[in-house]
Amino acid sequence: MFDDNPFVIEKLHRGSIINYRNWFMDDEDAHVYVKFATNAIVQEIDIDVMNKICALHKTDLEEKFLRY
Repeated sequence: MFDDNPFVIEKLHRGSIINYRNWFMDDEDAHVYVKFATNAIVQEIDIDVMNKICALHKTDLEEKFLRY
């Protein structure tokens, strides 16, 4: 809230990724608070699962992440 009005930082759409910047910056203490305007589904990828995905696609993901 800002001046008694909702303050929207970012509107997310289907497939959006929340908090990806902190993952790239390796910030382990980061927290994200979200509020949904409509019904939504949130899925979380555990760091161990993400590490396995990265290991399976090391050359592709590393190049794309570095380019990003």
